[in-house]
Amino acid sequence: MYSNKRLKIFIVDEDPIIRELYKQYLFNMGFTYVDVFENGWQCFEQLHKKPDIIILDYDVPPMDGLDILKKIKRMHPGIYLVFTTSNENRQLIDNALKYGAFDFIIKGEMDEQTLPQVVNKITMAINTVKRNNDSFMKILNLF
Repeated sequence: MYSNKRLKIFIVDEDPIIRELYKQYLFNMGFTYVDVFENGWQCFEQLHKKPDIIILDYDVPPMDGLDILKKIKRMHPGIYLVFTTSNENRQLIDNALKYGAFDFIIKGEMDEQTLPQVVNKITMAINTVKRNNDSFMKILNLF
């Protein structure tokens, strides 16, 4: 099983309260490597740290979240990206998923429950991929 302590998570949101709230939720779940950024440029500058998960808000000037999402997925397709927005615009959410977001969160009263649910789904996906890769490598070693 992949340990939460080993996952690197970035939170990108212009709102300092949301950044700290999400960071605290993740710490409460056992994650120890969480970096926060107020805009996409700060996040880009730190991609060399190879985050496993990026929680990205739509509203992070000077670019919008969809542009940032596209750039990150183009450069690092293996990063699990969670798109957040306070806007319940279905087209925006569909576009985020189309361009590579793993999931989305509509900000609001349920963040404390929704964020852990989404991150747990990602952790399960990472565990599944790791297990499948390990099994595949064992099969290759038979030849």
